[in-house]
Amino acid sequence: MSIPILLALALAGDATRAAPPPDLVLHEWGTFTSAQSSDGRVLDGLHHEEEALPDFVHQMDDARMIDLGIARKKGLARSVRGVTIKLETPVTYFHAPRAMQLHARVELRRGLLSQWYPWASVSERGSDALVSPQTRRLGRTWIDFSTVESGALEWELELLAPGVGADRVPRVEDGMPWLAARLPQANHLRVRTPAGPEGAPREEVEEFLFYRGLARFDLPLVARTRTDARVNLSNASASGDVLRHLFVLHVRDGRATFECAEELPPGASADFTVPLGPDACALEELLPKLARGVERALQASGLTRDEAQAMVETWSSSYFRTEGLRVLYVLPQRFTDEVLPLAVQPAPRECVRVLVGRLECLTPEVELEVEDALHQLVHGSESEREAAAQRISKHQRFLEPILRAIQPRISDPQTLAKLEDWLGRLD
Repeated sequence: MSIPILLALALAGDATRAAPPPDLVLHEWGTFTSAQSSDGRVLDGLHHEEEALPDFVHQMDDARMIDLGIARKKGLARSVRGVTIKLETPVTYFHAPRAMQLHARVELRRGLLSQWYPWASVSERGSDALVSPQTRRLGRTWIDFSTVESGALEWELELLAPGVGADRVPRVEDGMPWLAARLPQANHLRVRTPAGPEGAPREEVEEFLFYRGLARFDLPLVARTRTDARVNLSNASASGDVLRHLFVLHVRDGRATFECAEELPPGASADFTVPLGPDACALEELLPKLARGVERALQASGLTRDEAQAMVETWSSSYFRTEGLRVLYVLPQRFTDEVLPLAVQPAPRECVRVLVGRLECLTPEVELEVEDALHQLVHGSESEREAAAQRISKHQRFLEPILRAIQPRISDPQTLAKLEDWLGRLD
C-alpha cells in the first residue's frame, strides 16, 4: 500500500475519532433575574433566595470544605455585595441512545456559581477582594461583585444508558420545585466524588446538571414604569439582538393581567399598560392561559414540550404568583453563550439553551409605599410602626433592591438611618 494511501487512512481515522457523536443532544433552560427602579436603573441586592433547594445540593464553599471534612448545607459561607443578576435553576439535559463519558464545563462571567449538583470541581477568579480587617475579625468575609471576574464548574460525567439510574437519584420532599425538573425523559448522569476525610468516594446520580449563580452585569432590556402600571420597554442590546416572546405581567391581591409581544427589535421601545382595576381577572383563572403562552414561547425557542412544561411548573409560583410587575422574555442564545459559556466534550450534535430574562419592575407606587413606611417607622405611633414594618416585610427577596432604589432620594437623616439599618439586617 502506498504512503499517500496510508496517510489518507490515518487522517480518516483521526477524523472519525475527533467527530462528535451524532446521537448526543443537549437542552438547557434557566432564568436570569434582575430588578430595575421605576426610572430604569439596575439595582443591587438580588442574592436573596426564593426557592428552597434540597439538602444534597452543593454550596459555594463546599469544594474547599470537603478538604477540611466540614459539611456546609445552611447557606453561603460568605456575604456578598453588588449582585445585580441572580442566575436561577439552569438545568441541563442530555439525550443519547447509549452510555458515554462526558466532560462539561460552565463559566459565569462577572459572577460566581453558588450552588450545583451533582458534585463538580470549582474555580473562581477575582472573588477574594474582601473588605476591612475589622470585618474579618467579626468572622465575615464579603465578596464584592464589582471585582469578580468569573466562576466555573467542571464535571467528569458518566452518561448512563436510557432507562438506567432513575432508582439512584436522591429523594426529594413532595412539593419541592426540584421534582418538576425530573419530568422530561433524559439520560441520567453519574458523578463520583473524590475521597475526603469523611470517607470513601461516593456516587451522585441525577437526570440533569443543576447550577445557580450570582453576577453583576447588565441585561439588554430596560424598563421604565409610570403610575397606573404603565411600562415602557427598550431593547438596549449592544450586539443588535432581537428580544423575543415578551410577557408583561402584573399580580396583586389575587388578581392578574398581562400583555405580550412577539419581539422587540434592537434599539426599539414599546409601551404596555397592565392595570389591575376592579374588573381584573382572578389570578387562578388567568394562570392556565398565561402558562400555555409561556410554554409555547419556550417550545418555539427550541425546548421540547415536556421540557417547556417542566420549566413552567418549576417556576409557576415564582413567575406567576409572586406579587409585583415583571417582564419575562427569552434571551438570545448568543447572549447566553457569551455570559455563560458551556463546553461539552464530546461536542453534542445539537445544543439548545433557553434562558429566560425575568425583570422585576419597581413601580412609583411601590417605591413611595416603602418610603412612606420607613418614615412611619421613625415618626409614627406604635400601631403605625407595626403596620409599616409589615408593609416593608411583604416585599421579601426584592426588599433590598427597593430600599436601594429609594435610598438616594431620602433626605431625612433619621429615615435614612432606618433604611441603612434595615439593609444591614438583610445582610
